[in-house]
Amino acid sequence: MGVRLILEPSSRAPREAAASVVDDTHWEYAQARILLGRASSADVVLPHASVSTRHASIEADGVRYAITDHASLNGTWVNGQRVVSERKKPLRDGDRIDVGLFTLRFVANVPVNDVPSRERTAAIAKRLLRAARALEPRAARRLVITNGPDGGRAFELPPPPARVVIGRAETAEVSLSDGDASREHAELIVDAEGVVVRDLGSKNGIFVQEKKVSEARLLDRDELRIGATILAFEDVEGAPSDASLRALESLPDQPISGPSLPPPPPSEPPPAPEPTPVATVPDALTSMAPSEAGALPAATPEPEPPPPTHRASLGAVEWMVYALALLVFGLSAAGLWWLLRGG
Repeated sequence: MGVRLILEPSSRAPREAAASVVDDTHWEYAQARILLGRASSADVVLPHASVSTRHASIEADGVRYAITDHASLNGTWVNGQRVVSERKKPLRDGDRIDVGLFTLRFVANVPVNDVPSRERTAAIAKRLLRAARALEPRAARRLVITNGPDGGRAFELPPPPARVVIGRAETAEVSLSDGDASREHAELIVDAEGVVVRDLGSKNGIFVQEKKVSEARLLDRDELRIGATILAFEDVEGAPSDASLRALESLPDQPISGPSLPPPPPSEPPPAPEPTPVATVPDALTSMAPSEAGALPAATPEPEPPPPTHRASLGAVEWMVYALALLVFGLSAAGLWWLLRGG
């Protein structure tokens, strides 16, 4: 089992989003350590100056995987959070990893049958580099003089079909201030497939990548020597060469801003407060004239409940009380009569 890294649209540079994605671009490795960087020796080559040559590595950490940033200029980011340099950050299936202008989706526990070759790794890097260059605001093909009195001069090549003469003559499309060059030293044939250089019977011949040739098809970043002058051929539309990757590797790191997280989903608005109940005006007042409704009628007091009434029939307790009262009254009367008689 191994891991898969899938290239996805980058959130760090919308202008170069097309440079970050090539359909079905992915890497699969079952090895214990995977190096990510701009160097051609990396396992995952990401060809842009925003990626350091030795940017980060993914390593098996027991049954899991972890990523380590190697003090890169722009840092390594996992799900929008920057990884502390030289400290392992555990990875989970589905994590998003931002490395320079590239975004990778990490997939764990993938069955890997074939060991990726160095040629396939380089081929993916060249495809990415070609996509990135397609966005650069410069000519599709051009020659740049890199030495001598004409050093720094650039000549844009016309679209196909076209013929461009290189030599010492002032009438040459690419005129050189080089005494070792013939007046009409070589010609460039621009066709639908690219550019072919052809010797026009010069005295000193032509050299491509320091190899003497009479005719050759130029590749991106090839060096063409005419006399003592070296001209670098740049081809945005053509497939980049190994020399293109090596040239990119030698560039200084390019600082960029950190990745931006996708905006959070909009939150639901808070519920509206319930309206405060308003006392309604009695129907009697709404039917009054404005002058009558200005003064409210006096409130009428509620009638007091009537006093309780005695029951018509007496209970046993009431009869006993009346009987004792009559007995006391009778004894008092008898005593009073006896006192009067004795006197």
